[in-house]
Amino acid sequence: MKIRLIRALVAGCRAEPGLNGWFDGNAGRRHVMAKIDVGIAVDLPDGLFVPVLRDVAHRDAPDLRAGFEHMRAGNKARRIPPEKLRGNTITLSNCGMVAGKYAAPIVVPPTVAILGARRIHEQSWRPAARRPSTVCCRCA
Repeated sequence: MKIRLIRALVAGCRAEPGLNGWFDGNAGRRHVMAKIDVGIAVDLPDGLFVPVLRDVAHRDAPDLRAGFEHMRAGNKARRIPPEKLRGNTITLSNCGMVAGKYAAPIVVPPTVAILGARRIHEQSWRPAARRPSTVCCRCA
């Protein structure tokens, strides 16, 4: 599912390039980035870590999956080098992994946007059972 979310994030950044950038508070302007470097928010017992998958727009699905699995193993072993924890141009938070019904993703400077996705679940309070999915995009 993460690969599909990353692909959707790439499509969103291509449709609205201003989502993929940094804000420079000193200059008072936003810098739109050419490469899409996605920070993946990972909640661990020791805290929240955001390792970065680089240049995701130019990577195929098997390469993204391998990069994601390498990142997951590094997180688990606590062996992610500091340079892989910085430099993201946009953030993806899959808050559905912790079964949260509502979430308010926080944009961390200098990035200007975060995409928060929840899990898909059945709802029977409507006339027909549906599989809703909520996606939240916040911009600073």
